[in-house]
Amino acid sequence: MGGRGPEEVTGLLAAYLAGTIRHTREVQRQVIERTAELVESRRQLDSLMQSLPGMVFRATFQDGLLQILYASEGTLALTGWSAADFTSGIVHFRDLVSNKELERARGIMGAAIITRTQFEIEYRIDARDGTERWLLSRGRGVFALNGTLEFIEGLTIDVTARKLAENERIKLERKLLEGQKFESLGLLAGGIAHDFNNLLTSILGNAGIVRGALAPGHEVDGKLQAIETGANRAAELCRQMLAYAGK
Repeated sequence: MGGRGPEEVTGLLAAYLAGTIRHTREVQRQVIERTAELVESRRQLDSLMQSLPGMVFRATFQDGLLQILYASEGTLALTGWSAADFTSGIVHFRDLVSNKELERARGIMGAAIITRTQFEIEYRIDARDGTERWLLSRGRGVFALNGTLEFIEGLTIDVTARKLAENERIKLERKLLEGQKFESLGLLAGGIAHDFNNLLTSILGNAGIVRGALAPGHEVDGKLQAIETGANRAAELCRQMLAYAGK
């Protein structure tokens, strides 16, 4: 076989270089397209996160402490602090929650991480403007392939209005229950007073009959008078009980 001539070698080299250039351009085109797709996907995701009510968050959870890695813009309306305030560590959620509720929240979250289930925590915070707000957080842990916890993702919303309405409903139910108790007591008092008044009427009637059958100045007359006086006082108490029952 004879060797390739210079022109043939040059042609092969040119074809190889042209193919390499086309491949490089195709790779660059695909990279640009994928990058644009990723940017658009990220934009859509961010838009969705910001449109959700409340705060979408991603955080780490170590030694019972929650460190916010990402928070949506709803954080500001929810707490009075911006998302950057939390992610930079200027403020922490534990600073806004009472110690008692903080311990309860840590227990619920820790148990959910161990069992790898979703957690749901309702708690109060003191917002930046000094108002007390009720929040509801739902989320779950995200784990690596080796089983270690990487971070926690979830959503926190303001449920203050619902909580206040629920408290008002409980107060109303208590008032209604107290009213029913007073009504029952009134019915009981009225029934007792009515029956007792009938007994007193019988006592007074019989005392009057005995007094009429005795001679004037009889020694029993004073005792009968004492019975009538006591019975009349008891009758007055009955009238007062009946008046109370009416109220």
